[in-house]
Amino acid sequence: MALFTVSNTNDSGAGSLRQAVIDANTAAGADTIQFDPSLAFQTIKLTSGELAIRSDITINGDTDGDRKANITISGDDAHRIFNMNLPGAVLTVRSLTLTDGSEAFGGAILNSHGTTLVVIDSTIKDSAASVAGGGIASGGTMTVINSTITGNTAGAGGGIFVENNLGGQSAAIINTTIHDNEAVGGFNAGGGLSAQNTGTVTISNTTISGNSAAGAGGGIDLFGSSTLTIRNSVVADNAGSSGADIGSTDNSGTINAASNVFGTTVNLVGTYNGNLENTDPMLGDLADNGGPAMTRLPLVGSPLISAGNATLLPADTFNLDGNAGTTVLPQDATGGARVIGSLDIGAAEARDFVVTTLLDVVNAGDGVLSLREAVTLANTTTYANITFAAGLSGTIELTGELALTSSVTINGDTNGDRKADITISGMDTHRIFNTSGANTSVQLHSLTLTDGATTGAGGAIQALGGPSALLSLVDSTIRDSNATIDGGGIHSEVTLFLHNSLVTGNSSNFGGGILIQAGLTIGMSHTTIHGNHATADGGGIDTGGDNLVNIYNSTITNNTAGGTGGGIDLLDGSRANVVSSVVAGNTAGTSGADIGETGTDSDLHVESSLFSTTPSIDSFTPGTTFITGADPRLGPLADNGGPVLTRTPLNGSLLISAGGTLRMNDSTDVDGDGNTAEDVPFDAAGNPRVIGTLDIGAVEFAPPVIGGGATATVAENSTAVTTVIATDPTGQLLNYSIFGGADAAKFGINATTGALAFLAAPDFESPSDAGGNNIYDVIVRARDASGLTADKAIAVTVTDVADTPARDATPPGGGDSHTLPSGGTVSGTAAQLFGDTVSGLGTTGTIRFTDSVTKLSDLIISGNEVRLASAGPNSAPLTLQGDFSDGRFFVVKNAAGGSD
Repeated sequence: MALFTVSNTNDSGAGSLRQAVIDANTAAGADTIQFDPSLAFQTIKLTSGELAIRSDITINGDTDGDRKANITISGDDAHRIFNMNLPGAVLTVRSLTLTDGSEAFGGAILNSHGTTLVVIDSTIKDSAASVAGGGIASGGTMTVINSTITGNTAGAGGGIFVENNLGGQSAAIINTTIHDNEAVGGFNAGGGLSAQNTGTVTISNTTISGNSAAGAGGGIDLFGSSTLTIRNSVVADNAGSSGADIGSTDNSGTINAASNVFGTTVNLVGTYNGNLENTDPMLGDLADNGGPAMTRLPLVGSPLISAGNATLLPADTFNLDGNAGTTVLPQDATGGARVIGSLDIGAAEARDFVVTTLLDVVNAGDGVLSLREAVTLANTTTYANITFAAGLSGTIELTGELALTSSVTINGDTNGDRKADITISGMDTHRIFNTSGANTSVQLHSLTLTDGATTGAGGAIQALGGPSALLSLVDSTIRDSNATIDGGGIHSEVTLFLHNSLVTGNSSNFGGGILIQAGLTIGMSHTTIHGNHATADGGGIDTGGDNLVNIYNSTITNNTAGGTGGGIDLLDGSRANVVSSVVAGNTAGTSGADIGETGTDSDLHVESSLFSTTPSIDSFTPGTTFITGADPRLGPLADNGGPVLTRTPLNGSLLISAGGTLRMNDSTDVDGDGNTAEDVPFDAAGNPRVIGTLDIGAVEFAPPVIGGGATATVAENSTAVTTVIATDPTGQLLNYSIFGGADAAKFGINATTGALAFLAAPDFESPSDAGGNNIYDVIVRARDASGLTADKAIAVTVTDVADTPARDATPPGGGDSHTLPSGGTVSGTAAQLFGDTVSGLGTTGTIRFTDSVTKLSDLIISGNEVRLASAGPNSAPLTLQGDFSDGRFFVVKNAAGGSD
């Protein structure tokens, strides 16, 4: 198997697609052709004819791994694109757009007898065949899956033409949209698809709409005893002179139809089971709904919704979900789950809705989808996902609350960083979400809900439905909302769970941040409840009685209540488990600054947590590492790098490494690895949940880390020392400063780059360091935006430099000459100085030996010679000062008297 990479858009030559096909045709085995990522969103025009496929070749136009086509191949309105006419040839077209093909048979692709064609995650459009198969003509084996065939024309089979003249033909079409194709001229039959001469076609979970034929079968035409098996598909909104949706030119076709929707009556011989005829499918326009190719989604009230039969789903032969399994078809044409609740008819399920505008409008004909329209659509399904178009960000200003009556997930992260790109505002006039319905599950991911208001309960969210219903907030913020009665942020009458979220700045009479009604459960993990206010009880959280409150790794601070429970108020028999959390800095007008009790019989169990005040609860069980009466030393509420604002422990905080071993499971799969049984891997700032030992609170202590060594060496008479390099686990910008050290006053540091330098160049002969030994001590500090710091002590050693120009590197015995100016010095090892001549001009000078000579007796001075008596191991350098007046000179010799 060989892999060939197309590196340019030329139609021939090295690096071209044509050359890659030629090479793949001659290579042994099954080969793959891919495209260099630099070619993404470019078009290759075939100006010199079609591409002949003669072996087993896969051509993959996905350059970035999202399964969408990044490469377009054009026939330039003059040529067919692919021709498979050699028996045994196999072509897999994956994630490509084929356009503007032109030929008599198979405008874009001709799949002849004995060959195999697979089209997956691709689009074939705007191609033409004068006879048959505007998009594809196939007499061999063909599968089209997760693709779109649109805008093609031919005399027969505007989109696809299949025939069985030579036998052995088969065609399967799955999860595909065949739309707006035309059959005109010649046979004038089968606008979307035509099967002739005992051709066989199996169609599953496909949408065939908007096609037309001058003759029979605007959607599908069967001719010459051809057979159609069709399941879970919609064939509607097509036009033809007979059999607008499905017809037979010679009345010989046979159909086996189950669980389909047809726009008109189908008058063919066959078997029918569970079909709807003469039915408007209520489809949206052909659009990018998030999958590999464009689709038409069912609209609100569409009869396609939940009308399919899941037992008729085909096998996942082409492994759409990448799990190497071939169980039933797992995905629809948008890439979402194929079955959620009940199966929908057609290529795309109706439960994934992509909001494309920030406007709060309802206008079916404006070509955009608002959040309000998406919610209306979601309410017609058993379960829906609402996302926002990539690149969309900003605030949706509501004109009224949004009612959620079915299970739904709304995700406001449009760029994959888990942070909220979408803010929804109640404009200080409206509640934002009102959820209802038993057994419903509402999950809000990466959203900011702000400025909700109501004279009732639940300023931002009112959740109704009882204990079997669920409201879950992940990576989201509820802020600055108000309710007259209770639940300034959230009023919950369902099971409530918050993870990696923030509730702040909300207010109400009871439960400034959250109120949970009696008998229900609230779970909280890695969440911050901060700065909320209740006129009466429960500044942060208020309970309704007999509640179960589980708080893990969370931070509840600076909330206020006029009555009881500045942080949390437990009412009549409520039970709270507080684990590895901080509840501090809260205030109450009557009792329970951090946690208070209204009524009796409440129970509080605390494990590995810090409170600023000791709670007074009927039943209070402090576990291990319960810290009370202490300042948690938290930074301000700030962006510390995670999905929401957090408060991080500062240096010296008692929260650091004081957390316990009990942790919550990763039930929301925050790391996307599919493992929900593991412990939560991240804290609320996006850092590893455990750095060393678990900390108390929503955020781990994650100060900067300074790299590099603790020493530096600098030659005298220079200022630059080193560049201090620090990293911050949260990715914040760092500021550098001089923090201390005995010689701190002699240094400066660039606050941005960390470049450390002497303010004045040091002099080795006149050291000014505190120790007087040419070792200067300084402590540098790196500080992040959260106020977390890291310090590093650095000892800078200053080395001596000869005051004359540096001698050259002549090997021993080279006979260098040194002329000394007044007070000059020549230095080097004994080996370096052998054979050198030192002379002066009526001055004194210095010869400095940096090794070998250990004491004066090792030197023999005779006349103009300096001779080494021995060459023992060096223990200290030795300096010989001499009088070089009157032109005298020294010749340095070795112990034997030689100069070599």
